[in-house]
Amino acid sequence: MTMTKPVVSTVYSSKISLALQSARVCALREQDKDCRFNLLVAIAGVQGRAGDWEGVYREVTRRSGSISMDPAFLKTEMLAEMAESQIFVGDLDGALSTIRQGLLLDEHAFSFFLTLCRIAGMGGRVADDSTANEALDLAERTSAEQLAKEKAEGFTRSTCAGNVHWLTWLAGAQAAGGRREKADDTLQAALDLVASGRYDLGGRQIVIDYGYYDIVTTQARIGDIPGALKTLERISGRDLIGSSMRNIAGALAEGGDLSGALAFVARIDEANPRTQALLWIADIQARHGDSVGAKTTLARIELSADGNGRNERAEGLLRIARAEIQRSDRDSAKRTLAESMPFVDEAFLSTDLSLHYVAVGEAYAAVGMVEEAQRIFERMSPNRNSLARMITKAHTVAGNVEVAEAWILTLPSASEQCGAWLGIVDGFVSLS
Repeated sequence: MTMTKPVVSTVYSSKISLALQSARVCALREQDKDCRFNLLVAIAGVQGRAGDWEGVYREVTRRSGSISMDPAFLKTEMLAEMAESQIFVGDLDGALSTIRQGLLLDEHAFSFFLTLCRIAGMGGRVADDSTANEALDLAERTSAEQLAKEKAEGFTRSTCAGNVHWLTWLAGAQAAGGRREKADDTLQAALDLVASGRYDLGGRQIVIDYGYYDIVTTQARIGDIPGALKTLERISGRDLIGSSMRNIAGALAEGGDLSGALAFVARIDEANPRTQALLWIADIQARHGDSVGAKTTLARIELSADGNGRNERAEGLLRIARAEIQRSDRDSAKRTLAESMPFVDEAFLSTDLSLHYVAVGEAYAAVGMVEEAQRIFERMSPNRNSLARMITKAHTVAGNVEVAEAWILTLPSASEQCGAWLGIVDGFVSLS
């Protein structure tokens, strides 16, 4: 296995080790089995982002045999998280090495397959062409082996639906990797599968519609808008027609055709997919640095007397704030957060959408407004783990590690404490 040199300063390595040890203790105290599983996987990911691959591998070996859950699944998910961490620090060769080892387990291969597809799409940007091609070769081989295995075992409803996912993801990777003819062949195989009698043994149109929906989404994403529109005609369910049109509009915007995307939105009859398409387009504008244009697009979302639209406006403004944070425009992010709060409060009062408060709190923490983030934290009851992590990261980046550690001791649950310890590690990695 390829091992990477630590990416953090030696000044922080001992502090990171102690924080990870504390996080591990908290994770093992968590009583909920699924939550404990997720916390252990998260710890492996953070450890990897700190560059401690040998430590992650020890963790994989140790935990996979000591936790009362499927050990092969835990080991697989930890290795998959390790590969993602290697991508995070730019060690794509190391990620491929980890994936090859994970595939030898012959279980739960889809997580590794998705990571391979992502690497394959990085050619010319993050990955060199050789690495991207190697990842795509491995993705094609993994997909072929999986589909052959399922064919030999006999098709079922679940495997047929799963096979469409394999095929559509592979087609997207092939298109991104310069193998467009192969991508078209892969999508044709997906179309043939959905049209076959074996795709849904019960003959339920909704299952067939979902298969075509996945294909439409991929066709739009790789730029085959005519193909996507042709496949769209095969869908009969009103909801999935609207959702498919939303995805086509988003793909047009991702491809740089903003006017075409907005014109296509006007063709969507249903309010919800139309609104979701506008959110998507605004998000794309914000990520490309056009916050003013993004807010203009959000203004197209209709606000009804019964409160509809406010939740979406809140979500859109929070996405814009996150984009501004990503490009280090903290002042603009603070102004956008202030704009969002009336919509967030209205949405919370009407629909109890506490996830918006999580997003607001995380954004406050990201711009260094830690006291405001903690006030948001206190207003919430569920879904607080990620916000706790952002708060302690902000404290650590600001040099207030002791304040963060003291605050962790006040948190009521083991999972929140675990997330908060990981935030300290995030902060030290950020400082490095």
